[in-house]
Amino acid sequence: MSHAAIQVVVSPEEIAEHGGVEGAVRFNMAPFKEGRELFADGTRWDWYSIGGRMPRFLLGEHQQPVGELRRRLPELKAERGGHFPAPLAFLRRRTWQEQARMGWFGGEARTEAQATGKEAGRSMVRQESTEAVVITWNESREAWQAAFWERFVAPCGDDELAVVVDYHV
Repeated sequence: MSHAAIQVVVSPEEIAEHGGVEGAVRFNMAPFKEGRELFADGTRWDWYSIGGRMPRFLLGEHQQPVGELRRRLPELKAERGGHFPAPLAFLRRRTWQEQARMGWFGGEARTEAQATGKEAGRSMVRQESTEAVVITWNESREAWQAAFWERFVAPCGDDELAVVVDYHV
Protein backbone atom coordinates (compact mmCIF):
# COMPACT_ATOMS: atom_id res chain seq x y z
CA MET A 1 0.00 0.00 0.00
CA SER A 2 2.78 2.35 -0.97
CA HIS A 3 3.87 4.08 -4.17
CA ALA A 4 7.41 4.93 -5.20
CA ALA A 5 9.26 5.88 -8.35
CA ILE A 6 11.78 3.72 -10.15
CA GLN A 7 13.85 4.90 -13.09
CA VAL A 8 13.93 2.16 -15.73
CA VAL A 9 16.56 2.53 -18.45
CA VAL A 10 15.87 0.64 -21.66
CA SER A 11 18.12 0.21 -24.66
CA PRO A 12 17.14 0.76 -28.30
CA GLU A 13 17.57 -3.00 -28.79
CA GLU A 14 15.15 -3.80 -25.96
CA ILE A 15 12.64 -1.31 -27.37
CA ALA A 16 12.85 -2.95 -30.81
CA GLU A 17 12.80 -6.51 -29.47
CA HIS A 18 9.84 -5.98 -27.13
CA GLY A 19 7.57 -3.89 -29.36
CA GLY A 20 8.21 -0.41 -28.00
CA VAL A 21 8.98 1.41 -24.75
CA GLU A 22 6.11 -0.18 -22.80
CA GLY A 23 7.19 -3.67 -23.86
CA ALA A 24 10.82 -2.99 -22.91
CA VAL A 25 9.76 -1.66 -19.50
CA ARG A 26 7.46 -4.69 -19.02
CA PHE A 27 10.34 -7.05 -19.91
CA ASN A 28 12.60 -5.44 -17.30
CA MET A 29 9.92 -5.21 -14.58
CA ALA A 30 8.46 -8.73 -15.02
CA PRO A 31 10.87 -10.77 -12.83
CA PHE A 32 10.12 -8.58 -9.82
CA LYS A 33 6.32 -8.94 -9.76
CA GLU A 34 4.78 -10.23 -6.54
CA GLY A 35 2.75 -13.39 -6.77
CA ARG A 36 0.53 -14.80 -4.06
CA GLU A 37 3.12 -14.20 -1.34
CA LEU A 38 3.68 -10.57 -0.36
CA PHE A 39 7.31 -9.51 -0.01
CA ALA A 40 8.61 -12.83 -1.37
CA ASP A 41 12.33 -13.00 -2.07
CA GLY A 42 13.22 -11.07 -5.21
CA THR A 43 9.79 -9.47 -5.67
CA ARG A 44 9.20 -5.71 -5.50
CA TRP A 45 5.83 -4.66 -6.95
CA ASP A 46 2.23 -5.74 -7.48
CA TRP A 47 1.35 -3.18 -10.17
CA TYR A 48 2.95 -0.22 -11.89
CA SER A 49 2.24 2.61 -14.29
CA ILE A 50 4.66 4.42 -16.60
CA GLY A 51 4.62 8.02 -15.38
CA GLY A 52 1.82 7.35 -12.90
CA ARG A 53 2.01 9.76 -10.00
CA MET A 54 5.39 10.98 -11.23
CA PRO A 55 4.52 12.04 -14.80
CA ARG A 56 6.89 15.03 -15.03
CA PHE A 57 9.90 13.70 -13.13
CA LEU A 58 12.51 14.12 -15.90
CA LEU A 59 12.64 17.58 -17.44
CA GLY A 60 8.86 17.82 -17.30
CA GLU A 61 8.31 14.37 -18.86
CA HIS A 62 8.14 10.76 -17.74
CA GLN A 63 10.81 9.65 -20.22
CA GLN A 64 13.94 11.17 -21.73
CA PRO A 65 16.96 9.92 -23.68
CA VAL A 66 19.96 9.61 -21.38
CA GLY A 67 21.93 11.88 -23.74
CA GLU A 68 19.38 14.66 -23.16
CA LEU A 69 19.63 14.16 -19.40
CA ARG A 70 23.41 14.34 -19.66
CA ARG A 71 23.21 17.55 -21.72
CA ARG A 72 20.81 19.16 -19.26
CA LEU A 73 22.31 17.80 -16.05
CA PRO A 74 23.13 21.25 -14.60
CA GLU A 75 19.50 22.30 -15.08
CA LEU A 76 18.21 19.12 -13.46
CA LYS A 77 20.54 19.51 -10.49
CA ALA A 78 19.51 23.14 -10.04
CA GLU A 79 15.85 22.09 -9.88
CA ARG A 80 16.60 19.46 -7.21
CA GLY A 81 18.91 21.19 -4.77
CA GLY A 82 22.17 20.18 -6.43
CA HIS A 83 21.36 16.52 -7.12
CA PHE A 84 20.02 14.59 -10.08
CA PRO A 85 16.40 13.58 -9.26
CA ALA A 86 16.83 10.22 -7.53
CA PRO A 87 13.83 7.92 -7.23
CA LEU A 88 13.81 5.08 -4.70
CA ALA A 89 15.03 2.52 -7.23
CA PHE A 90 16.84 2.08 -10.55
CA LEU A 91 16.37 -0.75 -13.07
CA ARG A 92 18.51 -1.57 -16.09
CA ARG A 93 19.14 -4.91 -17.79
CA ARG A 94 16.91 -6.69 -15.25
CA THR A 95 19.03 -5.50 -12.32
CA TRP A 96 16.86 -3.72 -9.74
CA GLN A 97 18.86 -1.47 -7.43
CA GLU A 98 17.19 0.27 -4.51
CA GLN A 99 18.04 2.57 -1.67
CA ALA A 100 15.99 0.40 0.71
CA ARG A 101 13.23 -2.18 0.26
CA MET A 102 9.91 -0.37 0.18
CA GLY A 103 7.26 -1.62 2.56
CA TRP A 104 3.72 -0.61 3.30
CA PHE A 105 2.65 2.97 4.01
CA GLY A 106 5.98 4.47 3.02
CA GLY A 107 7.98 2.36 5.47
CA GLU A 108 10.77 -0.06 4.78
CA ALA A 109 10.42 -3.83 4.54
CA ARG A 110 13.07 -6.33 5.55
CA THR A 111 15.44 -7.25 2.78
CA GLU A 112 16.05 -10.86 1.88
CA ALA A 113 19.36 -10.72 3.77
CA GLN A 114 17.73 -9.27 6.89
CA ALA A 115 15.01 -11.94 6.79
CA THR A 116 17.70 -14.62 7.12
CA GLY A 117 19.33 -12.90 10.09
CA LYS A 118 22.18 -11.18 8.26
CA GLU A 119 23.14 -7.68 9.28
CA ALA A 120 21.85 -4.67 7.44
CA GLY A 121 24.05 -3.41 4.66
CA ARG A 122 24.20 -3.88 0.93
CA SER A 123 22.66 -7.16 -0.17
CA MET A 124 22.07 -8.97 -3.45
CA VAL A 125 19.56 -11.61 -4.56
CA ARG A 126 19.74 -13.40 -7.93
CA GLN A 127 16.76 -15.18 -9.47
CA GLU A 128 18.21 -18.27 -11.10
CA SER A 129 15.32 -18.77 -13.55
CA THR A 130 15.50 -15.27 -15.08
CA GLU A 131 18.99 -14.17 -14.01
CA ALA A 132 17.35 -11.02 -12.65
CA VAL A 133 19.12 -9.37 -9.72
CA VAL A 134 18.01 -7.22 -6.78
CA ILE A 135 20.61 -5.09 -5.03
CA THR A 136 19.55 -3.25 -1.88
CA TRP A 137 22.05 -0.58 -0.89
CA ASN A 138 20.54 0.18 2.57
CA GLU A 139 22.00 3.64 2.69
CA SER A 140 20.65 7.01 3.75
CA ARG A 141 18.48 9.01 1.38
CA GLU A 142 21.21 11.66 1.25
CA ALA A 143 23.93 9.17 0.27
CA TRP A 144 21.63 7.56 -2.33
CA GLN A 145 20.80 10.93 -3.86
CA ALA A 146 24.41 12.07 -3.95
CA ALA A 147 25.59 8.87 -5.69
CA PHE A 148 22.62 8.23 -8.02
CA TRP A 149 23.82 9.96 -11.21
CA GLU A 150 27.39 8.65 -11.17
CA ARG A 151 26.45 5.18 -9.96
CA PHE A 152 23.50 4.50 -12.28
CA VAL A 153 22.79 7.01 -15.04
CA ALA A 154 26.25 8.20 -16.08
CA PRO A 155 27.32 4.70 -17.28
CA CYS A 156 24.29 4.46 -19.61
CA GLY A 157 24.55 5.14 -23.33
CA ASP A 158 23.20 8.41 -24.72
CA ASP A 159 20.78 6.45 -26.93
CA GLU A 160 19.22 4.61 -23.99
CA LEU A 161 15.88 5.87 -22.69
CA ALA A 162 15.22 6.71 -19.03
CA VAL A 163 11.60 6.05 -18.09
CA VAL A 164 10.02 6.94 -14.74
CA VAL A 165 7.65 4.29 -13.44
CA ASP A 166 5.30 4.60 -10.47
CA TYR A 167 5.26 1.21 -8.73
CA HIS A 168 3.09 -0.07 -5.91
CA VAL A 169 3.49 -2.63 -3.13
